[in-house]
Amino acid sequence: MIYGLTADKALILAINDLTKCKAMNSVFTFITALGATVLTSLSLASVAMAQSRPIEFDDPMVLQCQERVNAQVRQDFALERLLWSTDTTTATFISNAETGIAGKGQFLQTDGWHDFSYNCTINIRNGAVTAASYTLETGNQGETSRPADPSNPLVRQCQANIANKVRRDYTFQNIIWDSGTTTEYFISNAETGIRGQGQFLQTDGWHSFSYDCKFNIRNGTLASSSYSLAR
Repeated sequence: MIYGLTADKALILAINDLTKCKAMNSVFTFITALGATVLTSLSLASVAMAQSRPIEFDDPMVLQCQERVNAQVRQDFALERLLWSTDTTTATFISNAETGIAGKGQFLQTDGWHDFSYNCTINIRNGAVTAASYTLETGNQGETSRPADPSNPLVRQCQANIANKVRRDYTFQNIIWDSGTTTEYFISNAETGIRGQGQFLQTDGWHSFSYDCKFNIRNGTLASSSYSLAR
């Protein structure tokens, strides 16, 4: 007898306690396994979401994406030629129903080549492009300006316009342009700028000035221009 209990009752209580312990252990084991499964699933989903892979340039999804982007670029700009970079094209997992296509390209205008990147979302169940966009590249490491070739038609048009403005304001014998200071800078997807420095000669000597022009790159027209004398 234990604390007033008979041997039979003590045995029954011990069996009940053991059964409860086993049940609790089973529940704990189940919860632990369920948690591990959920964490594993989330981890795999996160990896899949972040993972991208190279894709063949002639893949139907790539061709559909580029067709949509090509139409967008031609709607925004007057261009002579468009090229796709075949070694930068990637596919990215979005969901079980969608995949992403990304890449880079270039289009040619009268002032030279312009780089851009593009992205598309493809419905893999029916192959339809559900979204497409592109962004003009503005230079390496966030730079928005680059040296401009003196033979660039936009540079020549800008300088001719500035020369007329200077001639209207001053009587000069000669005007020269400092080609080492001429740059093209990004304004927007529809506009680009040309800036630089020059000098004009009067009877009292040379006078330095800086100038700036803004162009609509969709049609190549000069939107505005100005110059200021160096003080």
